[in-house]
Amino acid sequence: MKNNQSNLNILFVLVTLITIVSRSFDVGSIFRIILLAISIIMAIPYFYILVKNKMYKNNLLNLFAAILVFYQIINIIYYTYVLKIQ
Repeated sequence: MKNNQSNLNILFVLVTLITIVSRSFDVGSIFRIILLAISIIMAIPYFYILVKNKMYKNNLLNLFAAILVFYQIINIIYYTYVLKIQ
């Protein structure tokens, strides 16, 4: 269980750092799209570990971090595609 918690923490930090770096690029930039793909790829094992081990039940901080990871990916998608259209 502790090893899975460490993996979740590392993945959360990496997704957060990628979100911060991707926000520094222009809207619609190819680098932003690449970082979006990387963050989605890293979020898949995050949610897999979280759901497989039912880590959201015993620790609400894990559930909150999972919501933040989802929100960060939606945020990158919004600033990449929706603002590009306007």
